[in-house]
Amino acid sequence: AVYIIKQAPLINWMQTFPTEDMKNDHVDGYCICKVLVQNSPVLHVRDHIEGHPLAKLPQALAKGEWMDKSQPLVDTVEFRTLLEDLPDVYRKHALGLIAQHLHQGFQTKTIMCKAFYDSSTFRQGLSGEGSSESTRSFQPCITKWLRWRVTKDAVEAEMRRQNVTKVDFRFCLNWHANEWDRNDSELMPNNDQDSAPTVSNDLNSLCALVHLMVLEQSGYITQSGEMTHFGNVLKDSPSLTLEPCMVALEMMKLGVLSGDPFEAPPGRPFPPQVDYPEHADDRTKAVMLLTRVMSLVPMNLKGDEMWNADVDFDLTAFHSLVRILKRALRQLVEASLASVLLKEGLTLWRLLPPGFMCADACERRRAPVARSAPDLHVATGLLGIVVRYFLKYTGPPGNFAQDVAQKFPCCVDVVPDLQVAFAFWKDLRRCLDAFPKTQDPDAEDSQQFVEEMTMANEVLEAQQRRLGIFPAEV
Repeated sequence: AVYIIKQAPLINWMQTFPTEDMKNDHVDGYCICKVLVQNSPVLHVRDHIEGHPLAKLPQALAKGEWMDKSQPLVDTVEFRTLLEDLPDVYRKHALGLIAQHLHQGFQTKTIMCKAFYDSSTFRQGLSGEGSSESTRSFQPCITKWLRWRVTKDAVEAEMRRQNVTKVDFRFCLNWHANEWDRNDSELMPNNDQDSAPTVSNDLNSLCALVHLMVLEQSGYITQSGEMTHFGNVLKDSPSLTLEPCMVALEMMKLGVLSGDPFEAPPGRPFPPQVDYPEHADDRTKAVMLLTRVMSLVPMNLKGDEMWNADVDFDLTAFHSLVRILKRALRQLVEASLASVLLKEGLTLWRLLPPGFMCADACERRRAPVARSAPDLHVATGLLGIVVRYFLKYTGPPGNFAQDVAQKFPCCVDVVPDLQVAFAFWKDLRRCLDAFPKTQDPDAEDSQQFVEEMTMANEVLEAQQRRLGIFPAEV
């Protein structure tokens, strides 16, 4: 880059850009980069310098806009719809957690939503207020908190009661369920009082409070302190598959988990070479649903090896949705942590280990203590490809283990990973079966999804019986 700059002025290089949109995007990126290089935001803690764990949220509050500039690997109508639903479901709560500690102007600030598919004039702020694009906006949601009281002694006592060594969503849901009916609950004392949560100067206590706040903001615990149906079913999920189950439940809430083929956005058809179906029969839908759901479970690869087998267009499109959903949940985690730090002061910041909010798999292996925070790392969807191979395998049952190992040589042990995925599928069906039956006409889509799950389960169990591979005990 330095060599290119020395050859000619920047303006000369810009004249070679084929479109005005490319020029505008370059100027925008150049200006942002220049500001960040000259005014790098840092926090000084003791003798260390740590960058901000969250950049998107304060940037949105400062600029009054939320820019989704990155394009997905596969652009779909479902992706764009989900992108437009995120502000009402997650982003307004994340910004509200931070804005409530700031000036009143931030609490009522209108945040304009912009995305990669908007016109360049709108993204650059050149279009008029009356344009149809300018209607996508929201404000931070300032709500009353539950008055959580998380102490070091209480966390340690609950960890002994549950016989666990890690604070996670399952731990917090079961702790809440145990404390809910108690009149002398230390976890939720006098929730009618208008006051903020309190936390001990301890890492596990801080992690527990952040988890509880995320569960509250994402609808697993109500504002009155009662657990919802989603929380009741999630608390009984095994720790190994709880995060995939939580993501699946969130996708069900948003209506983006199904076996239907994805739809191409107007003017951007899918490449004809992938031969992607516009419509699908019942078995094809069942296979799509099975592979999508079980792709939420991470795959164990050998060391730092890259995936060297097939890729799947449908799963790539599906994980474009998963990626932005998990990013929204992580931003909710970041906002909850930032809200606690803004209230309690940066003394609690010193408790956070290096890589506390790390989402990269390799970095997590180098800093295992970072798993104290909710993972919500970006999944690869590779296990879904293996599940598709399993469902379509027609060879002799005795040859499957050898054939699948040869097909996917970068995997540590394919069959045990498949069995964990089957266990996750079984647990998700348990969650659906536990939901109360309702006569609400709006529940028609939910009932249709249950029927799709039932049909897909028949396809899965038939192949499990043929190959003799069944869910693991997790």
